[in-house]
Amino acid sequence: SEAPQESKKEGGFREARCLLLSYKNILKIDGLIGFDKLVKLQLDNNIIEKIENLGHLTSLEWLDLSFNNISQISGLDSLVNLTNIS
Repeated sequence: SEAPQESKKEGGFREARCLLLSYKNILKIDGLIGFDKLVKLQLDNNIIEKIENLGHLTSLEWLDLSFNNISQISGLDSLVNLTNIS
């Protein structure tokens, strides 16, 4: 009976709609595979240099990349639901 509980825990993050990762000294956007239902992603106040690995997050409506080291905004074309970016 442990297996169903275990798979339930593993799938829990896949249902996440909001991820707050401010002030985490993140250098690279990575590790978001499986978070396809994310609507809000907060990555402000990190040390990110490049916008990457976000193309699969097509449900994303709100993205905060403010106060990072990003010099060029690109790679957001597939985020068709994105209405708020900072």
